[in-house]
Amino acid sequence: MTVAKTIITAASAVGLVSTPATLAASAGPTSPPQHKLGDSFVRSFVIPAAFADGYFVGWTVKSQIRSVGQLVDDVVTSWLDPVTTRNMLLTVTDTSAWKPGLAEIDVQFKRTSDGFVMSTTTAQFVIISDVTAP
Repeated sequence: MTVAKTIITAASAVGLVSTPATLAASAGPTSPPQHKLGDSFVRSFVIPAAFADGYFVGWTVKSQIRSVGQLVDDVVTSWLDPVTTRNMLLTVTDTSAWKPGLAEIDVQFKRTSDGFVMSTTTAQFVIISDVTAP
């Protein structure tokens, strides 16, 4: 299995893209998952077992959220264990400036030794208003 295909599969497996489990837990079977405006955005990302522990040591990782092509926010990416590079946390603490509507996210990996870049599939979610004000 190629590196890019495995990473794309990993994105589907952890709910970065719409899967039956994430859809059932949010808006419904034909809608993307929802995120409430103002709530901290935190998602975990697990690298598949097809990659040896430490495979992504020496790679940089970044992620952004966009809506209608415009940057909504830069996502803080952090390895839970930088030695194994197995589990990653994607975080935006303050989402109060986000606008309701459809948004997209992906995770981009760049190998520092030669500049090779690959990204996960693009996942969509809907930013909705929060009922309770901060």
